[in-house]
Amino acid sequence: VMCLLTSLKNKTNTYKISAGGGASLIFQSSTPAIGYGYNFGLHEISGNFLYSGTFHVLDDKVDLNDLGYLDRNNQVRYNFNATYQNYDVQGKISSYSWSTDFEQSYLYNPNVWQEFWFNSSFDLAFTSNINCGVNIFSKPFSFYDYYEPRVWGRKYKHIGFLYGSIYASTNSNKPVFVSANIGYGESKNPDDPYIDGGVDPYFVLNDHVQIGLHSNFSINNKDYGFADFDSNGNIIYGQRNLYDLTNGISFQYNVNSKMNLKFTARDYYFKVQYTNFYFLNADGSLTQNNYSGDYDLNVNLFNIDCVYNWQIAPGSYLNLIWKNNISHLDNRSVESYLNNLNRTMKEPQSNMLSLKLIYYLDYSSIFNQQKG
Repeated sequence: VMCLLTSLKNKTNTYKISAGGGASLIFQSSTPAIGYGYNFGLHEISGNFLYSGTFHVLDDKVDLNDLGYLDRNNQVRYNFNATYQNYDVQGKISSYSWSTDFEQSYLYNPNVWQEFWFNSSFDLAFTSNINCGVNIFSKPFSFYDYYEPRVWGRKYKHIGFLYGSIYASTNSNKPVFVSANIGYGESKNPDDPYIDGGVDPYFVLNDHVQIGLHSNFSINNKDYGFADFDSNGNIIYGQRNLYDLTNGISFQYNVNSKMNLKFTARDYYFKVQYTNFYFLNADGSLTQNNYSGDYDLNVNLFNIDCVYNWQIAPGSYLNLIWKNNISHLDNRSVESYLNNLNRTMKEPQSNMLSLKLIYYLDYSSIFNQQKG
């Protein structure tokens, strides 16, 4: 795997051209798989108003994961971003910013249209250290999913949707501060709202101790997704309701400026309840059928992360880490959250204890000492 990236700016540092390319060579058979990707962008990078336009291509064979995380190849994306930010505001407002993104994507092979989306956000900061904002995300047109059907060459046609959310956070310099958000989405399908939200209160007891509570949820009614294949090989889709809940607690104790202890416990609860089943048609539409099966899902994951961090030298750290994991999976989607959590705690658990050393070597300092 190899990549080359470049960035060129003008003398006044107001405009930038970015470009990059990469290739992968994978030996898994007698014929090596050669893949490539490239991107190009134009950017204005100075002033209150900023904008950029980018073009990304990844063919259907490239795999750049050895140099980072690649979510998916086989795509062509065109993106445009415009941002306005103002930090010179009078009165009780300290700054505000607005940003909008547009993106249109295609599959690389075959060259077919996939989706168009836009995202717009407005953020406001007050001199009292209170922040708030609003976000809108939409795929206004029907769009295609070529991966969920589990058969290459088939597709599912999604209905367009609109989602909006708001957030706010109080002054983090206070002994008690809170951040919260709530969102709502809707499509052209009747009675299929999407709702999510979260709240995170923090308590600063003194200069050494901070405690945080975390809770986030989402409810997605009348979601559609792959369920199974029938005896004739037809793709069966299911209409389902999705419920997601995450609760957690965090604790941080600062021993001194070079030592601290961080503890985080998190419980993730997810359940799926199927209500109807459909055949997936060749054009991506659905036809309801009498298929039946128990595909409900109930998932609970509980984990603990505890890290003792000691800065032993500038840029150098010694970490003692404890990780605990418990998981539970079944099809009891009608069970209550507390009963499910109680059964999860009775499952076998895994524990891992590790010691990690990160030591910073200043090459120039070592080289100068040897030279002297």
